[in-house]
Amino acid sequence: MMAKVILPWFGGSPSVWTTSILFFQFFLLFGYLYSHLLCRFLTVKKGIVLHLLFLGLSLLMLPVYPSSSWKITDKFTPEIKVLLTLFSTISIPYLLLSSSGPLIQFWFSKYFEDKSPYYLFSISNFGSLLGLVSYPFFFEPFFGLKLQTHIWSITNILYILMCSVIGIFVFKGNIANNEVSKKTLEHRYSFSRKTSWVFLAFLGVVIMLGATNEMTQDLPPIPFLWVLSLGIYLISFIIPFAKERREGPNIWKKTFNISLLLLILLKVTGHGMPIVFQVITYAFILYSACMVCHIELAATKPKEEYLTEFYLYISLGGALGSLFVTFLGPVLFNQYFEMYLALLSIYGFIGIQKYELFSKASKAFEKGMKVNFILWLSSGLICFSLLYFKDNMMIKNLILKDRNFYGVLKVLDTKFQGDEIKRALFDGKTIHGLQFLNSKNTLSPSLYYTEESGVGVAFNGLKNKSRSRVGIIGLGAGTLASYGEESDVFDFYEINPQVIEIANKQFTYLKKSKAKIKTYLGDARITLEEIYRHEGSKNYDLIVLDAFSSDAIPTHLLTREAFLLYTQHLSKDGVLAIHISNRHIDLFPVVATLAKEKGYLSVEFNDHTTNEKKVYSIWALVSKDKGFINSIKSGPFKEKTKRESVTEVIWTDDYTNLLKLFKFL
Repeated sequence: MMAKVILPWFGGSPSVWTTSILFFQFFLLFGYLYSHLLCRFLTVKKGIVLHLLFLGLSLLMLPVYPSSSWKITDKFTPEIKVLLTLFSTISIPYLLLSSSGPLIQFWFSKYFEDKSPYYLFSISNFGSLLGLVSYPFFFEPFFGLKLQTHIWSITNILYILMCSVIGIFVFKGNIANNEVSKKTLEHRYSFSRKTSWVFLAFLGVVIMLGATNEMTQDLPPIPFLWVLSLGIYLISFIIPFAKERREGPNIWKKTFNISLLLLILLKVTGHGMPIVFQVITYAFILYSACMVCHIELAATKPKEEYLTEFYLYISLGGALGSLFVTFLGPVLFNQYFEMYLALLSIYGFIGIQKYELFSKASKAFEKGMKVNFILWLSSGLICFSLLYFKDNMMIKNLILKDRNFYGVLKVLDTKFQGDEIKRALFDGKTIHGLQFLNSKNTLSPSLYYTEESGVGVAFNGLKNKSRSRVGIIGLGAGTLASYGEESDVFDFYEINPQVIEIANKQFTYLKKSKAKIKTYLGDARITLEEIYRHEGSKNYDLIVLDAFSSDAIPTHLLTREAFLLYTQHLSKDGVLAIHISNRHIDLFPVVATLAKEKGYLSVEFNDHTTNEKKVYSIWALVSKDKGFINSIKSGPFKEKTKRESVTEVIWTDDYTNLLKLFKFL
């Protein structure tokens, strides 16, 4: 819910999710540390009194809703802004909420000395799973974001009341002393055991965040995908801790090996696989890998006396995993390598166990164990070699590769027709710009932006104007600057500073454009809102929406609120051109519905022709100018605009229904 609120403030980047997870993982760690200290240094009754006092004080932070002042400040990096926004909003309530699991389990172990409290950990995660699943299917569709935060605040008050009832019940009961006995002290767990707890928890979180990053390369970072990955992660805790006995670890180790083969198949085929297969594959990898880690955690859990310490080490591993993906990953790697390193580590962990089993094997089984181990080791080397080769096979053509909060950017050169060089800009898996160097066509628009494309037709409609004002959301390689004429004004809105640097240094569209070019750094919606508030309308003759996160338009740029903002900055007969090319999602119903709601006409423009200079593209053109829209539908491009009716789909800042738009449904 909190990540959903602040997602539009940071350009709809998938990193909002990973950074939010970092915050919640660290405050889960602080909550577990608080509960551990409470249980270790205070008697049960004193701990209950102090905890209930803190719960009462946390009511002062309700209701929880982030201040909009954070979205316009430029004092911090995006990661720090996300963390500070969440800290100022929900830090104390969440810290106390997260401490409840270990605390109540500890109280339980003192009240019912003959029963193990660990199954309550499974029940707690099941409750979290129910809350998680209910969000996209119940709360998000039917309640606005502000109302959601008020509902959460009311529910938090009910939780405090229930926790108080439990605390008073335990306080009045005949509870055991919580001092650690000398006998227990003799069984303290080794450093290697504690390190394994941290490392296994670390791997689980890294794979969860890594799999989410991979899935959102082609799909928008919507709550449904967050729910899927986090839900699978929670299930992998629920099952191992539901029973006291260790169950089926070998099955999950074999399943993990199968998931690696599916990952190789996915990587080798690239974009050829349907999105359903891709999502299912990453979900399968995530589940099998987490099950290997969490079954081992459940099998090595300590006695009840060390329950809070055990949870503390698990939460430490989770926090370090989030820190690794959010902050260290972008510094150490120029691509999303974290998931693959975690998979390699799990493979190595299984290998160590196999080697230990081989060392202890009897003579009768020694030969078979050797063969098994050699086959396992060789298959692993082949798997990870193939994955490495797939990600690095274009390295000889690589001019630049960079990763930051907003994604992974690559610039590649390939030879074309003799001495000509074709330079391409990739964001994630998707090409975002193309220029032919050493050619007479160097400044000709290419790729999705040729004169025969939807945006090309929109620019052609400006030729009769002596001076055109154009606003372009999403810079890419700066290709659209090639349409600029003398006295034209082109304003580009780009959130990623690295894209601006690449467009200026690696491509020449901006430098050699005839138009007056101005580039605004920041989220387009926030920037346009500020401009409208302080300067009024820009009165653009054309607004081009071409902002992509890999292969997906950030959803906050296609909502009712965003569309209203675009119309405020359009001239009376201005045109809004929206790039809606996507392999998996049909976005035109959203555009058509929003246009109709505001009294605009819309047409979908499909350019199917493909050659060495252009690719298939889909644009939605929106305007109140009937003459312009009708000229497209009945003119030379009428074959590209045959679509007449669409299903009505409304997206708002509160809710974006993606399932209705999948092309395979």
